[in-house]
Amino acid sequence: MAYEIVWTENAKEDLELIYDYLVRKWSERVAEKFLVKVLARLELIETFPFSGRASYKDTSIHKLLITNTILFIIKLMKIQSPF
Repeated sequence: MAYEIVWTENAKEDLELIYDYLVRKWSERVAEKFLVKVLARLELIETFPFSGRASYKDTSIHKLLITNTILFIIKLMKIQSPF
């Protein structure tokens, strides 16, 4: 069963800031490569939502390493169907 990733506004803004930084400091090619890597990891999470390391305090929170310095924090939430 695949899950859906719902982005918070802060997460969208952060990803855009990281992308812009990479373009400015390195190149558009590097930024695109990073974005492809992020999207691939998120596809993995949609398919296997419990991958990554679970938090000790709250097992619904998982940490997913994207690069050596970029870590995504993912909150798994059950959404009830309206049907």
